This record gives sequence, C-alpha cells and structure tokens, in this order.
Amino acid sequence: MRKLKFALGAAAVLVVVLLTTAWYMEMFRGIEVHEGPRGPFKFVYRETRSAGFAEVGIITTTLDSMLLQRGISTRQPMDIFFPDGRAEIGFAIGNGSLLPPSDGLTHIRVIPSRTYMETTFPWKNRLSYIAGYIKVTHAFDEYRNLHAYGSAEAMTVHLGDSIEYLQPVVH
Repeated sequence: MRKLKFALGAAAVLVVVLLTTAWYMEMFRGIEVHEGPRGPFKFVYRETRSAGFAEVGIITTTLDSMLLQRGISTRQPMDIFFPDGRAEIGFAIGNGSLLPPSDGLTHIRVIPSRTYMETTFPWKNRLSYIAGYIKVTHAFDEYRNLHAYGSAEAMTVHLGDSIEYLQPVVH
C-alpha cells in the first residue's frame, strides 16, 4: 500500500510539473491566424537536410558570429522549413545592410514580398520553438484547410520577445 501511495504521489507531482510548464510556455493560449503582406527579406542562410534542434542552434550561432564579424548588426534569426524535410537556417538582415560575400556554405538571397498566413507565439526560452511549432502547425493546418490553400514552406522569425510564424498563401 505504501508503494501505491508513493507512486500516486509521484504521478501527481509529475502532472503538476507538466501542467505548470505548459502554462508557463503558454500552451493553453489561443492562436489567431491572419493574412497579410510581409517582406521582402534579405536572407543569409545555410541549407540542411535534417533540421534537428541541435543543428539549427549550431548553424545559427555560426552565422550570427560571421555576420557580427562582418559588421551586420541589424539581423533577426529566420528559418525556413520545407515540406520535404530540408531547411534553410539563417538571418534576415536589415534593408540597409550590404549582403556579405558568400563563404561557399552560406547562401544569400532576397525573398520577395508576398501574402502570408501569420501569427506569433511568445518567446520564453528555446523550448518556445517546440511549443510554438505544436500550437502554430495545428492552427495553420486548420486555416489552410478552411481556405483550401496548398501546402508551402513554413518560416520562423525571432522578434525578441516573440516568434513570428509565416507560411505563404498558396492558392
């Protein structure tokens, strides 16, 4: 009987910890999807076939250092994830910034202005990307199905205290 009480107590503590974490990460908040024009973006990035959490962090840190060394101070982390699993991990740089020369691994392009589905999710810590992905993917899927839009790449732009999620509107 003592073991059962201990197991139930441990399970209750685990549930409280999980619910508190979910509350802190704002997993219970609603997601509102809007449409609007965004861009153009000057995008400095590296490609990857497997956008694992650790690899995204390594690429972001490497590019951040490179851009800072080249004097590009106006930059926001921006990642693009494609339906086929590949990703482009990088930074949107300021309109006044000169495009840095490529090092062979780093690519540079301008993403033209277009209409996107868009929403934001609060930034708390690195887990916000996972929590946001879970919430936003579901909301974008529902919105896309409601309007009979096609699937497209998904973008994230880190805005400091929030993450902006974008997905092009495909008719």
